[in-house]
Amino acid sequence: HNLVNGDYGRSEHQTIVLKGIINKLLSPAIMNNYIDVLNALSGQFLTNMDVDDIYKLIAMQLEDNSTWDIITYRFGGTGDMQGTASMGWDWKLYVVHPFKSQIRFIQNEINKMKNNEILVQSTLPNDDDTYYIPN
Repeated sequence: HNLVNGDYGRSEHQTIVLKGIINKLLSPAIMNNYIDVLNALSGQFLTNMDVDDIYKLIAMQLEDNSTWDIITYRFGGTGDMQGTASMGWDWKLYVVHPFKSQIRFIQNEINKMKNNEILVQSTLPNDDDTYYIPN
């Protein structure tokens, strides 16, 4: 309730925090002590990345020290009041239904990434139709 755009604002602030964490993790001081960092983080978060893939990513970063471009998107959609699995079906909360064109767009971006293609920040389809409805 404190942010102008509600959950959208919260999401934007979380993105800022995640970008800060990633930039900190890429610093030489952290990268050179990655084993200690990974040991300290063990059991503190969930990921679908295999531990071997995390080590490969670290090894690649140590080898080429490349910079990272972090691409972010905020889905738009239409909303209504519904029950949710997390809060129960009787308690109506504001729920956004993402535009199907944006879901397809992101699925294509994920496939590009899986094929080792270089991604660039683009405009989501139906961006003009994206709007915020206050809770």
